[in-house]
Amino acid sequence: MRVHQLYIACVAVLRLEALRQFPGYRATHAAPPSAATLALCWSELEAETAPGFPDLEH
Repeated sequence: MRVHQLYIACVAVLRLEALRQFPGYRATHAAPPSAATLALCWSELEAETAPGFPDLEH
Protein backbone atom coordinates (compact mmCIF):
# COMPACT_ATOMS: atom_id res chain seq x y z
CA MET A 1 0.00 0.00 0.00
CA ARG A 2 2.81 2.43 0.85
CA VAL A 3 4.32 2.02 -2.63
CA HIS A 4 1.01 3.06 -4.19
CA GLN A 5 0.78 6.11 -1.91
CA LEU A 6 4.34 7.16 -2.74
CA TYR A 7 3.64 6.77 -6.45
CA ILE A 8 0.55 8.98 -6.19
CA ALA A 9 2.52 11.58 -4.23
CA CYS A 10 5.30 11.63 -6.83
CA VAL A 11 2.83 11.99 -9.69
CA ALA A 12 1.12 14.87 -7.88
CA VAL A 13 4.45 16.65 -7.39
CA LEU A 14 5.37 16.18 -11.04
CA ARG A 15 1.98 17.45 -12.20
CA LEU A 16 2.40 20.56 -10.07
CA GLU A 17 5.81 21.14 -11.61
CA ALA A 18 4.38 20.70 -15.12
CA LEU A 19 1.53 23.11 -14.33
CA ARG A 20 4.05 25.69 -13.15
CA GLN A 21 5.62 25.65 -16.62
CA PHE A 22 2.45 26.86 -18.35
CA PRO A 23 1.93 30.59 -19.03
CA GLY A 24 -0.59 32.12 -16.68
CA TYR A 25 0.45 30.05 -13.70
CA ARG A 26 0.25 32.12 -10.54
CA ALA A 27 2.60 31.44 -7.68
CA THR A 28 -0.33 31.80 -5.30
CA HIS A 29 -1.75 28.45 -6.45
CA ALA A 30 0.95 26.45 -4.72
CA ALA A 31 4.64 26.55 -4.10
CA PRO A 32 6.57 24.68 -6.79
CA PRO A 33 8.35 21.54 -5.63
CA SER A 34 12.04 21.87 -5.02
CA ALA A 35 14.65 19.63 -6.60
CA ALA A 36 15.27 18.19 -3.14
CA THR A 37 11.58 17.29 -2.77
CA LEU A 38 11.55 15.51 -6.12
CA ALA A 39 14.78 13.66 -5.35
CA LEU A 40 13.52 12.51 -1.96
CA CYS A 41 10.21 11.37 -3.39
CA TRP A 42 11.80 9.28 -6.13
CA SER A 43 14.53 7.84 -3.90
CA GLU A 44 11.88 6.65 -1.42
CA LEU A 45 9.83 5.13 -4.21
CA GLU A 46 12.87 3.36 -5.69
CA ALA A 47 13.91 2.03 -2.29
CA GLU A 48 10.48 0.59 -1.64
CA THR A 49 10.12 -1.00 -5.06
CA ALA A 50 13.48 -2.75 -4.89
CA PRO A 51 13.40 -6.52 -5.54
CA GLY A 52 12.20 -8.38 -2.50
CA PHE A 53 10.30 -5.52 -0.93
CA PRO A 54 7.53 -7.32 0.99
CA ASP A 55 4.72 -4.79 0.44
CA LEU A 56 5.08 -4.65 -3.35
CA GLU A 57 2.22 -7.07 -3.99
CA HIS A 58 -0.39 -4.95 -2.15
